[in-house]
Formats: sequence, C-alpha cells, structure tokens
Amino acid sequence: MAWEQEFLNFNSGEGKEEDIEFGAGMNSKHNGDAMPSIVGMSYYAGELRITADEKVKTIDGIIGEEAAAKEASKVKKGLGIISNSVANVGETPITAAAIAAVKFAVTYNISLSDVKDVVISTESPNDGSKNNGVSVVNAVNMISRVLKDNAGIDVGNLSRIESLFHNQSACVGGVAWISYLAKNKTCSTTLLITTDDAKYKLGSVADETGGFGATATLIKSDTSGLILLPYTGRSQSDVVDFFKPISVPDDETTGMASISKYPIVFGQYSLFVYMGQTYKAGREALRKENESFDSTKFFDDYVIILHVPYPGLVRKTIGNFVTHFMRIDGSLKERILSEINSNPKATEKYVDIPRLEGFDSQEKEFGLIEEVGDVVLRLEAEKELVLRGDVHKEDEISKNSREIAEIKQNRLLEIMGKYGIKEGRLASAFNKTIDNLETMKLKGGTLDQLIDAFSPLYTNQDMRKKKGHLNEFEDVISNFNSAVRSTKTYKELYTKLGTEYSLTVPSSIANIYTGSSFLALASYVANADEEMLRRKKILFMGYGSGAESFSTVIQPKDALRMRDILRNADLFEKESVTYIDANQYNSIRKKELDSLRIKEPMLKEVGRELKINEPRLVEYFVKLKRHMVNSSETHPKQKVQT
Repeated sequence: MAWEQEFLNFNSGEGKEEDIEFGAGMNSKHNGDAMPSIVGMSYYAGELRITADEKVKTIDGIIGEEAAAKEASKVKKGLGIISNSVANVGETPITAAAIAAVKFAVTYNISLSDVKDVVISTESPNDGSKNNGVSVVNAVNMISRVLKDNAGIDVGNLSRIESLFHNQSACVGGVAWISYLAKNKTCSTTLLITTDDAKYKLGSVADETGGFGATATLIKSDTSGLILLPYTGRSQSDVVDFFKPISVPDDETTGMASISKYPIVFGQYSLFVYMGQTYKAGREALRKENESFDSTKFFDDYVIILHVPYPGLVRKTIGNFVTHFMRIDGSLKERILSEINSNPKATEKYVDIPRLEGFDSQEKEFGLIEEVGDVVLRLEAEKELVLRGDVHKEDEISKNSREIAEIKQNRLLEIMGKYGIKEGRLASAFNKTIDNLETMKLKGGTLDQLIDAFSPLYTNQDMRKKKGHLNEFEDVISNFNSAVRSTKTYKELYTKLGTEYSLTVPSSIANIYTGSSFLALASYVANADEEMLRRKKILFMGYGSGAESFSTVIQPKDALRMRDILRNADLFEKESVTYIDANQYNSIRKKELDSLRIKEPMLKEVGRELKINEPRLVEYFVKLKRHMVNSSETHPKQKVQT
C-alpha cells in the first residue's frame, strides 16, 4: 500500500517531513477542529508477577539471604523495580497482544468492528516467515467468538479492518507511529498494539529488568482525549548500545546463520546514549512548537513521558535535563551547587558543573562518548559471546575482531577531527590508543590484546581494568547527576514536572520493550491529579535499541474519563495477579512443567496453534466487565466515529 511505503520512508529518513501525507488506504478524515487523538488506552501484563526479592535469587552468584537482600535493595532503590511481569509457559507476545486488544474493548465498552486500521509493533521475533499481525488479529477474533457464545459479551471483531501493518522494531513501531499520525494531522480509527516478552539470559543481572506485556491504544480524529500535536522530533546515531550478534559460518552454502538468543547490554554506556538521544529528540519537537528546552519554565508547562527500561534510568535522565538547564540558567546553577555543597552527606564539593575538557555542551560530550564507545564495545561484545558459550570458535571471533579493529583505528582519527581534539589529556588518550594498535601489528594480535589496547581510552563497566579520561568523566558526571537529584530544588522541579506518575505502573511490571513508553503514558494518565492533567502538555518520547529516539507533543483535553477508566482497570489488573517464587520462575524459563503448580494461561501458543482455556478466559472477562460497571459510573456503549 502507498501509505505503508510512506511510513517506511518516514522512518528511514527519506524525503522531507513536509512532503509526507497519508495515502488513501489510511481512510483519512478531518472533522473541523478534530486532530489525531488517543481516545483510549489499556494494557495486559499477564497474570504472573515475581517480586524483586524473589527474582534476584535467580541470579548466578547470589548466595545466601544477606546477599539476596542486598541485591534486591539495589534493584528496588537503584533500578526502581518492585516486581516483574512474567510470561507463563505458552504465553507469547501474540497472546498478550490479543488479550490486551479485547481487554481494551471490554474496558471502554466499545466494538472492535469500528476499527479501520490495525498496527502491531513488537521487538520479539516469533517466526521469521510468519506475520505476527495476522496472528494477533486471528487471536482477537477467536477470543471474541468465545466471549459472545459463552458470556454474551460482544466486543465485535477485526474482520473488517482495511489495513494491517506489522513491524518489528522497538522504537520505530511505537512512538514513531504516533509521530507519523501527528505530522499528518488526521487519521482513520487506528488500533495500535505494542507487545513484547523482554527476556534476558536466565541468571544474568540484566534479567532483573525483564518484563512481559502488551498495550492497546485507540487513535482517531477527535476534539478530546490526548490530542497529538504536529510537533515531533527525531534523533539517531550509528552506534551500538544493545547487541544481538549474527554469526555466519565460513561454509555459507546452506544459507543458514545464527543470531544470539539474548542481547548483550552495555550498562553505563547505554545510559549515556539513551540520555543524549532523548534530549535531542525532545529539543527538536519543542523547537517546532517554538518552545524552548533551555528554560526551567519548561517544568511549569510540560510533563516528560519516556521509554522506561527501568524507572531509575528515567530519573537519571531528568537529572541530566536539569544539569542542562543549569548550564544556561546561572541562578539555577548557583542554587543547586549551593545545596549540594551544604549537604553534610555530600562526598564531593563542586565549584562548577563537571565538563569534558574543551567542550561547551552536554550534547557534544554525549556525542563523543557515543562514538568512542562504539569503537570498543563491539569487540567486548564478541568476547562476551565467547565467555558465555554462545560462540564456540574463539579463533573465528578473534579474526573478525582484528578486522573490526583495523577499521576502528581510522574511525578514532575521524572522531578526533570531528570534535577538534588536538591537545590535553583526552588527545593523549586517543593517541596512546592509536599508537598501541599500530605498534601491536594488528594481524598478529589476539582478542584480549585488542581489547587491552582500547582499554586506556574506553572500557566497559563490566570489564574495567584501567581508567581512561572518558571513564573518569562518565563517573564524575554520574556522581554529579546523583548529587543534583538529592537537592531540594531538583526535587521541587521533578515534582512539578510530574514524570513520577508515569513510573507507577512500570515499576511493578518492568521493561516491556516496544510498549514501555505507552505503559508509562497510561500510568501518567491514571495517576496524575486533575489539575495537572488539565494544564500540562506532554512531551512523549520513545527510544529504540538502535540508538534512535522519537518525540511528539501531546495536549490532553477532556481526558478525565480516560483517567477514571484507566484507574479502575489498573485496580482490576492488580487484583488478578498471582505472585510466583524464584523456583517457579526458573521452572517457567526452563519449561519444567511438572514443577510449576500454577494456573494455566487463558490463551497460549502450542507450536503454531493457539489454545484457549475457555472457562478461565470467560471468567476473566466477566469479572473485568463487572468490575468496570461497579467501580465507575455506567457509560452507554459508544460507537467509535470514523
């Protein structure tokens, strides 16, 4: 379809933004003052949860109650995660998406038959030859038939949709769609479903953040709800921050290749990439609205809703934004520095904001960190693959690493020229690294030698052996961020901003990849007070693991009914949860079914087939419908205007 190609061009950066228009296939319709608007949201995160206290017991190396308690405290205070949603055996992104869509219809008492376009966004692969979007639509219609036949609940179906679009990218598929609709200022009745199972290697620290779930968002041309304004931003960098290597054997006659099952994450480096990209995307959206991201007035007028891998990262990012404002607002800087230095618990005094030598902006500092980190991290990722057994032939990896290093040597010189690095400690670190590579005679170097050669310049937090200048700066600015967030002024600004409301739901579900930003938006609408929801615009931002961020400005208008529905649905979600322990979690991940002793899921995938547990499914939705009627005023069934 023409509109599908337009969207793909939009996301690949082809063409000018002002040239992008909806194709006829999108059923474009503009009703007077109506704009694309989110008129309803819902989410489903399965029925299983595991608390942080239990989940840390599954991490390799956690031995004894004292060690587990210490790790759990770190997860709850540092990451901000209280519990994680867990996919039961047989539950997949497809089953979660289908239940989320039907839950949306029951929650808002609408008919899915009025939906014209369906967008399915996920980062979790199912079957490379299978269209996940078709699978979700089929599952929704299966559930619809069961509910109508067994409970008299008629949610309609998706059999009359005019377009179905499925894409598999964390950021592009979610907030980018919102940005796309906002740019065009009109849309058909679109159901946007995001769905993922964020699994990491069992027993790894990264698995502390993994969650499972789906969101369903209805967007149509309207004069109320969460109105999508045509002010959008985008930023991306060609760097690695989330690594899933593909291994191709020397014998390529079969055409087969293998991809790492679980991603490799890069800790503090990814934090800096995330902060830099979201800042630039947000600034671009505000620039188009003739608003400034350079004044604390921003905190009076806006709420920031971010992609939430874990709440702690969002809080650190807001701290970074405040540091940015401090560079511009001298009185704010003076006030916060005074509060830091007068704190009796402060471990360090500051006469100014820490800066990277010779740099005048955070954007340049973060840009340098991104680009230099990219030089090194691919090498370290390959070594980790060897260490954890995903790749068995270290000699092949070493050969590939040497080839990468030869390319990266020239890349370091390019970075030096781009950022004007000519003298001082930073230049010395660059030159030393390049000298090491040249002296070592690359083709004879081992993988360890190559990594060691880069270490003086930049080393992954998990493999830190030496400290280079960028390492020092990362630590200093991170410590400063923490100090800023401890001050009274920062806490007042953060409270005024309202972002904390967006972290309430994610803190109990954790990371759901593609749906993370939408879960945060639903959380904000459900938890914000009436005055804030009426007054503040929303700077809505997504982030993708390809170092890409999208942003859109949203104007809430008459959104209180949506708030009440989300609050009541959230209460039901909490009442429907079953908590599991560490042993049950391990059994689920290893699929040791005999030891589970937990209830079967309502909908599960068995091979390529979907199996519905009809009694449990009907019971769930009957209870949901009764809950929504009893806990709020009864709303007449609404027809979605198209």
